[in-house]
Amino acid sequence: MFKHLVNLFYPNLCVGCRLPLPTGHELICVACRMQLPYTKFNSAVDNPLVKTFWGRGNIYEGAALFYYQKNTVVQELLHAFKYRQYTAVADVFGGEIGKIIQEKGIFTGCQALVPVPLHKSKLKVRGYNQSTLLARGISTITGQQVNEEILKKETSTNSQTKKGRFDRWINSGENFIGVKTSLSHVALVDDVITTGATVEACINALRKENPGIQISVLALAYAYR
Repeated sequence: MFKHLVNLFYPNLCVGCRLPLPTGHELICVACRMQLPYTKFNSAVDNPLVKTFWGRGNIYEGAALFYYQKNTVVQELLHAFKYRQYTAVADVFGGEIGKIIQEKGIFTGCQALVPVPLHKSKLKVRGYNQSTLLARGISTITGQQVNEEILKKETSTNSQTKKGRFDRWINSGENFIGVKTSLSHVALVDDVITTGATVEACINALRKENPGIQISVLALAYAYR
């Protein structure tokens, strides 16, 4: 009874259109869900996400759930996840990524999911690392461990949102520290990949300490160019 009264005055809103969600719906309404641009990279012969890192770390496997574009449902989804405390995005869509991984038999060699880290100052302000939550959402389905110990953020950087590709590379360079590990294959997990500069910096940091390690990449969204 109390829950229904709360929903009457403070209804659950769709993360995409911000209209009240029908009872039984989680995070996103049917109309907005139908607009979600799934990449289907898991079945692509020439995977655009993998190609992004050709000559920039050469990842083993790569997958993103959605294409990212500005002024779309996916942008609203990511913004709500990152800045408006909609942490359930990680459970719902991280779980969806996990199911695809299981169904398609991909990323089977990955021994751990490694979230792209936040500097402790940003973590303190935000209260959570969205990449860590996404990795945990994936892990609940696949059973792969989430490892936050082998990659650290050394310095805090300004938001990457309005930076060009070169500026993003400069902003990300040398900001991550890799730690020696016995793991031979890990998957970096990030919320959205645009230029790939941040992930590239993570790859370089990990391989500096672990030259032979295989690295794959998982993301919620990928900015198609």
